[in-house]
Amino acid sequence: MDVSLPREVNVAATGGIYRFGAGQNGNEFLTRGWGEPENGFVWSEGKYGVVTLPAVPGRCSLAISLWGYVPAGAPAQELLIFVNGKLKTFSKVHEKIIIAIEDTATEAETLEIQFYMPQAISPKQAEQLKDARVLGIALVTIVAEQN
Repeated sequence: MDVSLPREVNVAATGGIYRFGAGQNGNEFLTRGWGEPENGFVWSEGKYGVVTLPAVPGRCSLAISLWGYVPAGAPAQELLIFVNGKLKTFSKVHEKIIIAIEDTATEAETLEIQFYMPQAISPKQAEQLKDARVLGIALVTIVAEQN
């Protein structure tokens, strides 16, 4: 499955491409629940993470590129995504995917995207590794497009 996204960055009023990771334009929109940006992504830390983007006027679609932290022997990371408090999708993720959220409307000045990972766990607890961070998902990119 090809999960590549466009390279150009456009954060105009009609939407935008927000990339996450060391030195990327999306990092300023990481509101809470995220670790230090790494090379090409950022891990959620804890069971809850929030990204707050400028609102897209009218209706919009979102494409969210991510993968889940899945310890050895576990089938997938459960993920619920809310937009401005409304549940939009439930997914079970393990490998890198793009989750599409169609036809999102907001009258607010921002799009608050909440990620809830009830099975987030630390590699230390799950696999006896040194990393004690509680990991849920690795966020790569969010594309917001006006409909």
